[in-house]
Amino acid sequence: RGFRRKVANLGGAQFLVAAACGFLNIWSIVTYFMATTRLPTAVAFAIFLSTPLVSISLGACYFRELEGRDAGSRRTVYLIMALYVIAICVLAGNALAPAPVAATLAPATPSTATPTAAPTMVAP
Repeated sequence: RGFRRKVANLGGAQFLVAAACGFLNIWSIVTYFMATTRLPTAVAFAIFLSTPLVSISLGACYFRELEGRDAGSRRTVYLIMALYVIAICVLAGNALAPAPVAATLAPATPSTATPTAAPTMVAP
């Protein structure tokens, strides 16, 4: 009941923006699952994390949703955006870093080599 009233009170442009944000969010989930089959999981997760960052940026910068808000609210949104950027950079950096190389073993010396001869059968 309350939801229908809120939707009815939306203007045409507001409804289109809300629908576009919903589509963007759903599409990010679809692309995340598509990316997990071809990319490292950390990179796919970074792609998935970037969608809310885009939504927040559009709302704050383009639609000016933070105008008239107190300084604490604005700082909180900016902090959230900064944490998103840091998380995406750390995940991408981790995924793009070269894999650790396994320690190479030194060749066995004759004194430490184990015998490889096949066991012999003794006749009774």
